Amino acid sequence: MDAGLAAVCGALAGALGAVGAAWATSRAQWKSARLTVRAEHLRQRHDNRAAHYKTLLSAASDLQGALNGGSYFPGNELHRFTEEYCDAVETCVKKLRDAVENVALFGPREPRDLAIRIFRTAEITMWAVFELGSINSASGVTYPEPEDVRRSLTTVRSGKDNLSELLDAFSESARVALDDDGTGLS
Repeated sequence: MDAGLAAVCGALAGALGAVGAAWATSRAQWKSARLTVRAEHLRQRHDNRAAHYKTLLSAASDLQGALNGGSYFPGNELHRFTEEYCDAVETCVKKLRDAVENVALFGPREPRDLAIRIFRTAEITMWAVFELGSINSASGVTYPEPEDVRRSLTTVRSGKDNLSELLDAFSESARVALDDDGTGLS
């Protein structure tokens, strides 16, 4: 009877050992699969963010180019603020809005907030360009108030300066966000 009990105990120990080994193996495989899925998810988010950040920077660069197409120097050169010029600025701001929406959707807080500030600055600048365009188109009928022209020109100048500063801050913030590997170990 002792030999039979020993055999049963041995079989039971072997079965428990096999079950324990199988459980440990399946748990290790589950963890490995989970890490692989997480790494792939982070890679896809990283790639999406990088693409959207690049699109935003490109759209903002196009806007800066369009804004630099006008003349903002003393001498009241309102003839530069044509309908075509205003349309070009508006088109760039629309592209920028689309890019900002994607950054807001995919980006962490700091790049998102900077992207929104870039858009708000661009929008204010665009409205000042529109004001100058409307003054230009109406200048044959009425004479614009010098203060209105000066105010709008100042808004466009400060918008261009603020846009450059915000883009520099956004670029740095985007770099930091893209360097984050999601582990919290920086």
